Amino acid sequence: MVERLSDTAQNDLINIVAIILGLSVGSKLMAESFLAFATRGILDLGIVEFIIGADAGLLMAKLMNHSQQNAD
Repeated sequence: MVERLSDTAQNDLINIVAIILGLSVGSKLMAESFLAFATRGILDLGIVEFIIGADAGLLMAKLMNHSQQNAD
């Protein structure tokens, strides 16, 4: 029973709390403050960071595969 509660607290409960928190904060946010230039810049930087991180992960996986094939 403790293992199931621990698993729920670590996964499902965290996701539910994050959704509720995001909805509650988002419902109080005014459109003028969300659509500000600084907010758009932060979102753009987040997208760029995500793309760079994903590309770096793919390149690292290819490098590790290539290194493994050469070792065999």
